[in-house]
Amino acid sequence: MSTVTDEARPTFGPLPRRPQKIANLCTVCGRDFGGIKAFDMHRVGSYEDGRRCLTDDEMLAKGMYISAQGRWSQPENGRSRRLG
Repeated sequence: MSTVTDEARPTFGPLPRRPQKIANLCTVCGRDFGGIKAFDMHRVGSYEDGRRCLTDDEMLAKGMYISAQGRWSQPENGRSRRLG
């Protein structure tokens, strides 16, 4: 299984500070997620063919965003505040 390097990962601007406590860290891509649902949303592919992490652009297209705590979160649910 290959990992995504920072050079291969698309960026969309400066990220907020990393939270002091890790919530749901992906050991493949190194991103932190606000909950297990957001974590599960970022993993795609079948177990037979190999799974991978979504890119930043793919997560943004799904409505995911980086919360004020610096974690990728699932689409707006009314309780979270988007940055920017």
